[in-house]
Amino acid sequence: MHTDNRPVFLNGFVFLLLLAIGVVVLGGCGDKNPSSSVSSTATSLASGTATTGTAGTGGLFGTLLDSATNAPINDVGAAITVSLYSGTAVVVTVSALNNNTFTLTNVNAGFYSIEAKDANGIFRSSFGSIQITGGQTSSSTITLSRAPSSLVDTADITGRLVDTLHNAPIMFGKVEYYAKNASAPSYTTTTNAKGYFFMDRIPSGTWDLKFSMPSYQEVKHEVTVHSKTKITFRGTDVTSPTSIAAGRADGTALTGLYIGDVGLAPQFPDTGGIAGILRSQAGGLYTPLKGTEPLVLYYRTSSGNQTPAIIYGGFTTNTEGYVHLINLPSGFYTIADFGAIPIARVDGNNEIVDWSIGDDPGTGPTERAYAGWLSVGAGAITQLPSSGFGN
Repeated sequence: MHTDNRPVFLNGFVFLLLLAIGVVVLGGCGDKNPSSSVSSTATSLASGTATTGTAGTGGLFGTLLDSATNAPINDVGAAITVSLYSGTAVVVTVSALNNNTFTLTNVNAGFYSIEAKDANGIFRSSFGSIQITGGQTSSSTITLSRAPSSLVDTADITGRLVDTLHNAPIMFGKVEYYAKNASAPSYTTTTNAKGYFFMDRIPSGTWDLKFSMPSYQEVKHEVTVHSKTKITFRGTDVTSPTSIAAGRADGTALTGLYIGDVGLAPQFPDTGGIAGILRSQAGGLYTPLKGTEPLVLYYRTSSGNQTPAIIYGGFTTNTEGYVHLINLPSGFYTIADFGAIPIARVDGNNEIVDWSIGDDPGTGPTERAYAGWLSVGAGAITQLPSSGFGN
């Protein structure tokens, strides 16, 4: 049986490890408001292809599916529009062709939230995240579920998905609700950069909620929707709506009955990971590095004079400054700007005693490490330091 031991970057992309300690292909990350099942070439839920476009701007071709049939929406009564948001500002809105395809062109490269909305209310709204890459037209698939009858009591539900080891938010986690004994979900949403999710108009009744993320142990909990203003989750009644404010790259604030944090435990029997907010020490403020340029991860199996090498690169933080790396072999790691190089530290006898990354003046002031040598062990996530790091 083949075991896949590649490192994984959870902000959106999977990286192929080409050498045991060597170079890997480049990727990136994403950020977002909760989604009603959004997949694209810009996330780990990848589907479709990319074609060449104009450098500096890119595009997106999308298909809208009906969750009941898993086929393109075929309902002339719907009136679906698709919008991109940068922060809370609308960048562009287009009407879906035949309610099942859309095309966005000449959009500046960057991270956006994306919303698919049916003005006639036949389908629930969908919230997701997308990365527009300069010179490419990506493809995206958005699955919409039909809204329940207006005669049925419904409730909007919000919550947050976290890593149980460090209480760190889990981005792109999947949240689904199932009818009892059903094999397919009735509704799917994903978590945003801060781990929050939003479930739109869940009908009255008792449902199974499933929470999952690759390399984590999935969990299931029961929720009972009594009315618009009351649900019961894990034996606790929730009756007060909570508003999740719009943040950077979030299209809109979302309000619902808040079920609190749901924890997922990592599945790392032989490998570990790194998670947290990556910070700059500029001016001693230790501010989050939001939506960075591509970064690299240096690795060595032991501290001291062993020469470090890039294990993979091309990832970035999301728009909150968060980074989450998993499936890493035990050893010592540091995160640095793309182009930073190892610099030997020597003693009085000119013997190498340690290595730093990118602090040689010849490499330029921005090519440097953002985290010290972090120890990563099997079965655990190492948290990035809150005070940043300086060589």
